[in-house]
Amino acid sequence: MATAPVVPVIEPSVDGFSQDSAFTLIADLPGVRAGDLALRLEGRVLVLEARGAAVHYRRTFALRAPVDEERLSASLREGVLTLTLPRPAPPAARAIPVVEA
Repeated sequence: MATAPVVPVIEPSVDGFSQDSAFTLIADLPGVRAGDLALRLEGRVLVLEARGAAVHYRRTFALRAPVDEERLSASLREGVLTLTLPRPAPPAARAIPVVEA
């Protein structure tokens, strides 16, 4: 009986930087195409998984601050993933009505 080849699981190299409006992650994923990549946000944990020809990448990130889930974006170009995690807009100021007691 033949056994399936063992594919190593590797944590990809990632750089991150913060700006006023967003946090950006840049991950090196050589040999990976967009269709082989899965990104999930589970509460404040970001999960990155990808399968290349001979490797399986997996890495999780604990986010210290909330992000605007509706404006998340990701692009993959020549094996480099750029993921932008926008910060949520600050809550708008609102008036508080005062009633006679």
